[in-house]
Amino acid sequence: MLPTFDGTERGATSIWWADMLGRKTGEAVWIGELMGDRVHIVHQAVRPEDLTQDLGVDGAIPWS
Repeated sequence: MLPTFDGTERGATSIWWADMLGRKTGEAVWIGELMGDRVHIVHQAVRPEDLTQDLGVDGAIPWS
C-alpha cells in the first residue's frame, strides 16, 4: 500500500502518478504543498538509474 501524505485517496493517487511519471521520464518528481511563501516537499519519486540522490522530502523551497 502506498503511503499517503494527507490521509486521502487523492494523496495516494498523486503519489502513484508522481512515481509513474518519474519512471517514464527518468527524472525526479516532487509533490509539494504550498504553505505560506514556501513549498513544502511531501514526496519525491527518485530517478531509477541514479543510486546516489539527494532526497528533498521534508524540505521546503521558496515560492514567489
